[in-house]
Amino acid sequence: MPINSASCNFNWMPEDFSLKDLNNNTFNFYDCFGEKGLVVMFICNHCPYVKSIEKKIKYETDMLLSIGIKSVAIMSNDQETYIEDSTDRLKKQSSDNNFNSVSYTHLTLPTTPY
Repeated sequence: MPINSASCNFNWMPEDFSLKDLNNNTFNFYDCFGEKGLVVMFICNHCPYVKSIEKKIKYETDMLLSIGIKSVAIMSNDQETYIEDSTDRLKKQSSDNNFNSVSYTHLTLPTTPY
């Protein structure tokens, strides 16, 4: 088993960027990091798998926060196509599951092709 991987640059860092949380507050990517790291999840409200692990998400993100790792959940679905993923329903999902240690955001993607 090789000790070094030629396919990964572990020192690479993305450029900083801003996102808005579900309450329209702006936060920067690097501001999300805990002292020991960051977990980024792509989740949504209508996915049966996500629904089945909501309690686990709560437990794991709380445990990670206790050791200095913060979490961000990004929902990137089209809210017009998936009404279950509307901002109000995402807020309810977050509240119902006490996702207190997760920064939850809806990522708005361009509506026109590149």
